Amino acid sequence: MAEKEILVAFDDVTIEYEMKKQSLRAVKDFSLEIEKGKITAIVGESGSGKTTAVSSLLQAISTPGRVTKGHVYFYDNSQKIDVTALQGEELRSFRWEKVSMVFQASQSTLNPLMTIYDQFYETAFYHNAVGSKEEFQEKLRKLLDLVKLDSKRVLNVYPHQMSGGMKQRVMIAFALLLDPQLVILDEPTTALDVITQKYIFNQLIEINKKLGTTFILLTHDIGIVAKAADHVAVMYAGSIMEYGDVYTVFGRKMHPYTNGLIDATPSIIKSADQIEPIPGSPPDIRKLPEGCPFHPRCRHSTDLCRQQMPKTVEITDGHMICCHLYQEGGAAK
Repeated sequence: MAEKEILVAFDDVTIEYEMKKQSLRAVKDFSLEIEKGKITAIVGESGSGKTTAVSSLLQAISTPGRVTKGHVYFYDNSQKIDVTALQGEELRSFRWEKVSMVFQASQSTLNPLMTIYDQFYETAFYHNAVGSKEEFQEKLRKLLDLVKLDSKRVLNVYPHQMSGGMKQRVMIAFALLLDPQLVILDEPTTALDVITQKYIFNQLIEINKKLGTTFILLTHDIGIVAKAADHVAVMYAGSIMEYGDVYTVFGRKMHPYTNGLIDATPSIIKSADQIEPIPGSPPDIRKLPEGCPFHPRCRHSTDLCRQQMPKTVEITDGHMICCHLYQEGGAAK
């Protein structure tokens, strides 16, 4: 078996929002390795900390949030870059050139007063990546071909002249413009119809295979993760509850939260009364519970769960669980 190549490592990252009266911890001890050339999904309910955690890779955490502990490392060939230490021009070059991001509902960020071509050109110009006019136009044609758009039509139109699905595919092409090694996709198909969602994810899988681009996919859609991802991290209240390859995590669904997410997902083979929502609501980060943050909603919770945060343990090769059930002496052992 070939040794895996790590592109990004989140090393024990904690992110807090400094407020006037208290500090809100949005992410705690977040450690995750992103394998080069693979699609890694981070899944969890809204507010679980997915976007905040991964935004640390671009130093794009919304104010007043900041990394208070840990580091994010990017491995560029033999060079190990501490992203949390980048500043100024180094940081600006790192964004888009090494790592780019398609934000949630990012199609709404297109400038309504500029054609799509002018917006591509402006981005490339400020990163000194235009070259000759002919070379640039050929690159745009190839990028739009990748996302199945007609460059002759799309480059000369304004955003309001395209559908939501077309604009989202333009944003994916934008993310690939400067040939980054990694693209972050934050709920990339939000507000799109089911058919368009499927189409866009088929294109992303094709791009991953054709170009070898590494993707981090942030979503709450279990079905998309099962179809597109190689690895999956299940996140709750700012911490990773379970991690492994997608077949192991969804096949064994050992953590109670992972099991709850899957049971709550609609399926063509399930009747409506077979869908079981997770009881309760995600915790408020202003008042996180003691111990395991999932214990108020977990049917397996014990006094230990309410008192102490479990350690992350490796169940099988690469399959990590953060749950007292799987600690030494736990009920599932």
